[in-house]
Amino acid sequence: MVQLDDAPELAGRFEVMALPTLIVFVGGVEKKRLSGAFTKLDLLAELREFLA
Repeated sequence: MVQLDDAPELAGRFEVMALPTLIVFVGGVEKKRLSGAFTKLDLLAELREFLA
Protein backbone atom coordinates (compact mmCIF):
# COMPACT_ATOMS: atom_id res chain seq x y z
CA MET A 1 0.00 0.00 0.00
CA VAL A 2 1.23 3.47 -0.85
CA GLN A 3 0.05 6.74 0.65
CA LEU A 4 0.09 9.16 -2.25
CA ASP A 5 0.73 12.09 0.12
CA ASP A 6 4.10 10.43 0.77
CA ALA A 7 4.84 9.56 -2.88
CA PRO A 8 2.95 11.89 -5.26
CA GLU A 9 5.20 10.96 -8.17
CA LEU A 10 3.57 7.52 -8.19
CA ALA A 11 0.15 9.04 -8.91
CA GLY A 12 1.52 10.51 -12.11
CA ARG A 13 3.57 7.48 -13.04
CA PHE A 14 0.60 5.12 -12.74
CA GLU A 15 -2.03 7.66 -13.84
CA VAL A 16 -4.05 7.42 -10.62
CA MET A 17 -7.01 9.77 -11.06
CA ALA A 18 -9.19 8.67 -8.12
CA LEU A 19 -8.77 7.35 -4.62
CA PRO A 20 -8.88 4.64 -3.62
CA THR A 21 -7.26 2.91 -6.57
CA LEU A 22 -6.06 -0.68 -6.51
CA ILE A 23 -3.71 -1.85 -9.25
CA VAL A 24 -2.86 -5.54 -9.55
CA PHE A 25 0.52 -6.28 -11.11
CA VAL A 26 1.63 -9.72 -12.26
CA GLY A 27 5.25 -10.01 -13.25
CA GLY A 28 5.55 -6.23 -13.26
CA VAL A 29 2.66 -5.84 -15.73
CA GLU A 30 -0.62 -4.18 -14.78
CA LYS A 31 -3.37 -6.79 -15.04
CA LYS A 32 -6.30 -5.07 -13.32
CA ARG A 33 -7.21 -1.61 -12.04
CA LEU A 34 -10.07 -0.84 -9.68
CA SER A 35 -11.10 2.60 -8.48
CA GLY A 36 -13.64 3.57 -5.87
CA ALA A 37 -15.19 1.84 -2.91
CA PHE A 38 -16.13 -1.83 -3.04
CA THR A 39 -17.82 -4.12 -0.57
CA LYS A 40 -15.69 -7.01 0.58
CA LEU A 41 -17.71 -9.46 -1.50
CA ASP A 42 -17.49 -7.31 -4.63
CA LEU A 43 -13.75 -6.81 -4.17
CA LEU A 44 -13.19 -10.55 -3.72
CA ALA A 45 -15.24 -11.21 -6.87
CA GLU A 46 -13.17 -8.69 -8.85
CA LEU A 47 -9.91 -10.26 -7.61
CA ARG A 48 -10.96 -13.93 -7.75
CA GLU A 49 -8.70 -14.69 -10.72
CA PHE A 50 -5.64 -13.53 -8.75
CA LEU A 51 -6.41 -15.29 -5.47
CA ALA A 52 -5.23 -18.81 -4.82
